Amino acid sequence: MELLGRGALLLALIAAVYAPIAAMVGVRSHDQRLIASARRALAGCFVCVAVASGVLVTAIVRHDFRFASVAEHSSREVPQPYLISSFWSSQEGSLLLWLLVLSGLSALVTYQHRRRSRELMPYLVAFLGGACAFFAFATSFVASPFATVAQVPRDGAGLVPSLQNPYMLTHPPLLYLGYVGFTIPFAFAMAALVSGRTDGRWLQAVRRWTLVPWLAMALIYRLDWLDRIAALASPLRLVHHALRCGLTALVVICYPGPLAPPKAIGEEIG
Repeated sequence: MELLGRGALLLALIAAVYAPIAAMVGVRSHDQRLIASARRALAGCFVCVAVASGVLVTAIVRHDFRFASVAEHSSREVPQPYLISSFWSSQEGSLLLWLLVLSGLSALVTYQHRRRSRELMPYLVAFLGGACAFFAFATSFVASPFATVAQVPRDGAGLVPSLQNPYMLTHPPLLYLGYVGFTIPFAFAMAALVSGRTDGRWLQAVRRWTLVPWLAMALIYRLDWLDRIAALASPLRLVHHALRCGLTALVVICYPGPLAPPKAIGEEIG
């Protein structure tokens, strides 16, 4: 299992590095097949990360304490429903979850817009592939969830009590969907700037990909009263909430619906 997990992450890293390189070479050489292969590389990256995530989940459920992340954040006494929380309770697992959500969203958005956003596609793949490559490198060489211990313990250290509640089964995935999801609008915006396609067409593509992470974060903010208090107490978190809502409102105002014609930001505001 260790070799399978490490191998899957290394393959994900290779695919993520290949994607932006192939996309940029395809743009310069006007080779659509190379651009398509870069898009498929992101899908391959997601498949490899999903395999690695499955390996870690299997190790947690089977109490395989050879892995340091399992031994330090799980035990045989943890109730079965809360074992899944051990996945993201460690730094290694959190990075893997981040990569899983990022690669999944990247593969999905590039597949959906493979025909509708042909001008933006190579640059979109390049930015998303670069982001995936960063986290794939981190999970492969910096904080690997498949690092092993020298001496296998009989039981693990256990899961922190704060994670042993039903709320924490949904909070981290929603939180990551919110944070990671805003990578998609950023990649679209950067692709529009680099390609010179700064009219309102990219807003049509990015609208739903802005609303989804905003709704995920809004649900957490609504349900978690501690998060609301922390947002008021911390200026940085308050700025984050304001920027997130401002970006979503801007996208919706500039492109209010699927029947409205795309307009440039300046024309809409003016």
